[in-house]
Amino acid sequence: MIKRNAPEMDLSPKMSPKLAGPYQISKVLDNDRYCVTDIPGYQISQKPYSAILPPERIKRWVEIQEDDEESEDDGRAEDDEESEDDRRVQDDEEPEDDGRAEDDESSSREGEAYSDVGTTSR
Repeated sequence: MIKRNAPEMDLSPKMSPKLAGPYQISKVLDNDRYCVTDIPGYQISQKPYSAILPPERIKRWVEIQEDDEESEDDGRAEDDEESEDDRRVQDDEEPEDDGRAEDDESSSREGEAYSDVGTTSR
């Protein structure tokens, strides 16, 4: 994908697409420059696209890797089993007393004192 410099004239800048593409990098040139061309069999315009661009104007196209459905299902089942084991371990463990319980009790007492402030009796 290539970042566009100027918006199209018939569209507002908000509505114009920010990127153009997809394109492929055909050559890596000196001074951190890339020769970008159309993907074979996916030419958008009538003329083939070819440009030399800096990396600031190029954004990587998202690649989707196709895996077998069986391998995905097996991986999910293993993850589910591991998470169930983790839950069992967490349920068996008792919470450690690190002194925070006293702080929680004092804060609840403060909350009681403040709860009377909002109510007035006449």
